[in-house]
Amino acid sequence: MIRTHEQFEAALAEGRRLLDTSPPDGAPDHRRLLALMQDIAAYRPVVRSTPPDEDPAAEHLAKRLRAFETQLAPQPASHWHSLIGADVGPHR
Repeated sequence: MIRTHEQFEAALAEGRRLLDTSPPDGAPDHRRLLALMQDIAAYRPVVRSTPPDEDPAAEHLAKRLRAFETQLAPQPASHWHSLIGADVGPHR
């Protein structure tokens, strides 16, 4: 089990080395590679941070990100759009 960032980096380095050798299925290096892949996937770094409401800079950034996100969101089409013929092709 990987518990620290240093262990995570070491596991990545060992995994890259094992991938480069392409061990055959069932070989000890292949089993080690599979175990490393599971450990790497399961690793969750511990991140300690101050809650945004206690950190004015983080709160300011969060507000700016929310504002930017609303600018990127697609504007809803008018509910009348399909009734005014905008989605109808040429008439014959």
